Amino acid sequence: MPDPVISEIKYLGGGPLDYLEVRVPDDYPDPGNLRLVIYDLSHNGSTTASPASSDIYTVTSGLLYTEDVDLDGNDDDGVLHYTFGSSEDGTNIRLHANDAVGLYNVVTGETYGLYNWSNTNYTVSTNSGDPFAGETATLLDNTGQVNGSSSLERQQDGSYTLQTTPSAGASYICFTSGTQIMTPTGERAVEKLCIGDEVITKDLGAQKIRWIGSRQLGGLELATISNQPITIKAHAFGQGVPRRDTKLSQNHTILNDHWKASMYFGEDEILTPAKSLIGADYAFHSSERAVTYYHILLDQHSLVLANGMWAESLYLGSECMEMLSPRNRLEVFDAFPNVWANLGAYGRTARQQVRVREARLLM
Repeated sequence: MPDPVISEIKYLGGGPLDYLEVRVPDDYPDPGNLRLVIYDLSHNGSTTASPASSDIYTVTSGLLYTEDVDLDGNDDDGVLHYTFGSSEDGTNIRLHANDAVGLYNVVTGETYGLYNWSNTNYTVSTNSGDPFAGETATLLDNTGQVNGSSSLERQQDGSYTLQTTPSAGASYICFTSGTQIMTPTGERAVEKLCIGDEVITKDLGAQKIRWIGSRQLGGLELATISNQPITIKAHAFGQGVPRRDTKLSQNHTILNDHWKASMYFGEDEILTPAKSLIGADYAFHSSERAVTYYHILLDQHSLVLANGMWAESLYLGSECMEMLSPRNRLEVFDAFPNVWANLGAYGRTARQQVRVREARLLM
């Protein structure tokens, strides 16, 4: 049985944007015994003190995500994802540059990693009763970090790499059949596109499709509301944006240039998930008997015109790899052999991506 792990750490940007993610195997004996601890120098005043009680969290109190890879409404990867942060479970964790985080079992005393991301390693506590007393935190490499839009994410080999598309939980990024994608020769339905066809991108002009995949869902799968597409009504963001009602998978992100974006996220343009629009009068869950989702992969993560609205292409991150079938993963690795060993080789997202609760700050 694999150990629980701290799987993602986001400490850059304003305090409300900070979050931590812990992944726990489904068959872990008692996840309620797991504790997430923050060694916060602004609270403690030194690295020799025990952590403040307010900096110790019961893991199962975090916001729970599951990986529903085949969209059947069940957890598929055998792992539970618990997240902490103002935009997740409402916890104001407030990570700082010189902090460290650790994971341990309060009953057995087992520890599952202690990490920091400052310029030097340090011993977090010398108090004998502390679970990490005398231990030196593992220093994580944060080279290339971007304020407000970077996190450190655990990889399968146990290393941590800079993730420029922070996203707690899973992601499923798809257009639905009938969506008109702009190409150099005009609009074409997404289901008519093939590998090698060119599409128009916002930043890079015409780009060739490197891989395209699809997945059909039927009535049983669509009975689960999280599998249903989101319909964005025509002209939701202005005349012709989009030109007609547009259906996207719930985690598909679209370009958002709301005036509040720079105030909250330090960027004039960000990417927000379609499901964050639920509650507005121009977006709703679509009740469908059947739907076919399509994912378009380009050389770089890009924005393409979908029914006149800028929306993302597929991004090769860890969530994407978990979402794809084994056959699809092999096809992607064949097209991008350099990402086999290092997903970070695919590059950054086209814009900063924010999560649902963050995106709703703009509504």
